[in-house]
Amino acid sequence: MSVAVRRASKKDIPEIGRLLQAVFDEFDHEYSDVERDRLTTAIANLADRWDEGPVWVACEDGRVVGTVTAVPKDGSVYVRSMAVLADTRGQGVGRQLLETTDAFARESGCERLYLSTAPYFVAAIRLYDRAGYGRLEGP
Repeated sequence: MSVAVRRASKKDIPEIGRLLQAVFDEFDHEYSDVERDRLTTAIANLADRWDEGPVWVACEDGRVVGTVTAVPKDGSVYVRSMAVLADTRGQGVGRQLLETTDAFARESGCERLYLSTAPYFVAAIRLYDRAGYGRLEGP
């Protein structure tokens, strides 16, 4: 599999929305009503959040198979909306996306990256652990 990560443009928003919806649909049974509403709103408002930080997509044969956003905040970078389609997980796509956000943070002079995730995203948590992200317990 050959996957290329590139900076997304606004014309990618519909495809990013479809990818996020597909990934979140896999775990719909895990969501509370509040989480479901929050995710639905976030997907619907991707264009409104566009200028908060760079967005990248991972493409395989022209198909968007992954995405991530890096949001600079207070000298750090928040890794947001990381998602990889189920049929390409385990093939290094997530790692490539994290490496892209890491490079952006370094180039921006930020030494800290952080993210939040849900406990049922087990594969993502393994990826974050292997990438050296520490855990903070929160609400």
